[in-house]
Amino acid sequence: MKAHIVEWNFFFFFVVLLGYHFLLEDKPNRFIAVMAFTAVVFRSEVVALMGPIVLFELATRRMNFTRGFVTGVVAGFLSIGLCIRHFLN
Repeated sequence: MKAHIVEWNFFFFFVVLLGYHFLLEDKPNRFIAVMAFTAVVFRSEVVALMGPIVLFELATRRMNFTRGFVTGVVAGFLSIGLCIRHFLN
């Protein structure tokens, strides 16, 4: 059972690194989409990790609030839909 948890934590780590890749490539909307997916599917504490980064991006005007908000909401609902579909099948 413990090995199963390690596998999910490793996959979670990979997705977070993918999000940081998008942030470093100056693609903040992709960063938000990947991190929203990670927060919904894997771990909610990603929001605490993502919060200061998003605030910094907004303060430096590298990201538009409206577009970032819409991206986060759409990614969140798609993630919830994928989780529900997975568990219902």
